[in-house]
Amino acid sequence: MLAADPDTTVGHLVQAAGVPLTEVGTLLVDGVPVPRDAPPLPGATLAARPAPRPRPVPPGGFLLDVGLGTLARRMRLLGLDTA
Repeated sequence: MLAADPDTTVGHLVQAAGVPLTEVGTLLVDGVPVPRDAPPLPGATLAARPAPRPRPVPPGGFLLDVGLGTLARRMRLLGLDTA
C-alpha cells in the first residue's frame, strides 16, 4: 500500500511502484478504466494493464527477374523466400 498526497494521481502511484507509464496501456481502479490523471480513491485497488504490442510483421520475400536465376537459386539455398 502506497501513501499518497492530495495532489497525487494514479499515474504517479504507478510510477512510484517502479512501472514506467510508457509500458502501461490501461489503468483500472476497482476494475473500472480511469485516465492517468485521475485521483486515487482511499482503499481502492489499482491495476495496470500492459500496453498493446504491435502485430508481428510477416516474413517478407524477394521478387526477382528472370535474368537473376543464379542469384535466386543462391538465395533459396540460404533459406530466403524468392519468386
